[in-house]
Amino acid sequence: MRTFVLAGGLGLLLALTAYLASRLWLDLGDVEISLLGWLMIAGGGFFALAIGGGLMALAFYSDRKGHDDAHHRQSEFDPRRQRQDDDPDIDSDH
Repeated sequence: MRTFVLAGGLGLLLALTAYLASRLWLDLGDVEISLLGWLMIAGGGFFALAIGGGLMALAFYSDRKGHDDAHHRQSEFDPRRQRQDDDPDIDSDH
């Protein structure tokens, strides 16, 4: 249920953003964008998607190859690891 509420809220936010962007675009009237402007818009979109996709690919690659395992073993979220706060023999001033 929580997932559906979150997805619905994000969908509504996306729809509102698209509506406001289209409304602003139409309210501007006769604004000319040169060929260079269109190329810059397309290039910016392409490179944003390429960088995002590349970073996601690196994250998946790192996870599949086990590069993050050593960090996860030392993580405070590992239930096998005891936190320093729980150990009475460790002085808290250090």
